[in-house]
Amino acid sequence: MKRTFIALDISANEFLKETCELIRYRLRLERVTWVNDLHITLKFLGDTEEEVIDTIIEILDPVISGYKPVSFGLNGLDLFKNIHDPKVLWIGCDFPEHILCMQQDIEQLLAPLGFLPDSRPFKPHLTLGRIKEIHEIKQLSQLVAQYRNTLFQRQLLERIVFYESILTSKGPVYKPLHNFIFAKEA
Repeated sequence: MKRTFIALDISANEFLKETCELIRYRLRLERVTWVNDLHITLKFLGDTEEEVIDTIIEILDPVISGYKPVSFGLNGLDLFKNIHDPKVLWIGCDFPEHILCMQQDIEQLLAPLGFLPDSRPFKPHLTLGRIKEIHEIKQLSQLVAQYRNTLFQRQLLERIVFYESILTSKGPVYKPLHNFIFAKEA
C-alpha cells in the first residue's frame, strides 16, 4: 500500500523563494508545518494498492498527454478557514478553464477505481504551510494583506506528476511514480 496523489510541481523563481523565506521568518515563532516541495495537488488518492498504480497510469496517460503546455499565474496569499482560526496558508492559481476540466477528468476517470471525487469544489492552490497554532494573528493578517494581490510568478505547465508520499519524522518525502507529459506544440 502506498499513499499517493497527483500534482504539478512548482519551480519557484527568486521572488517566490524570497517571499516564502520572509513569510517563514516572520512566522518563525508560530507552530506551522511548512511545505518544502512546492506543488499543486490535483487529486489526493491516499492509500493506494500497489497493483492499482499501473492501472491509474494506463487510464490517465492518454488523457493527460492530449493536453498542450500552458502558462498560469501564482498570485495572492490567503488562508483556508479564516483569520481567527487559520488552518492553511496558501497562494492562489489562475488555472485556464481547460486545466480545471482536466482536473475534473482525473476525478471522473479514477472514481470507478474507488477514488471518489472530493465533495468540496476544487480550489487550485499552492500550500505554503499548515497552521497548527498561531499567537500573533495580527502578524499573519498583515502578511496576508501585504501579499493578497501579488503576482508571485507565471508557471509553465508541461506535465503532471503521480507521487508517492512517504511520511517521515521530518515531514513527508515525495517520490515520483510517473510523469504524465503534455503534448508538445507543433
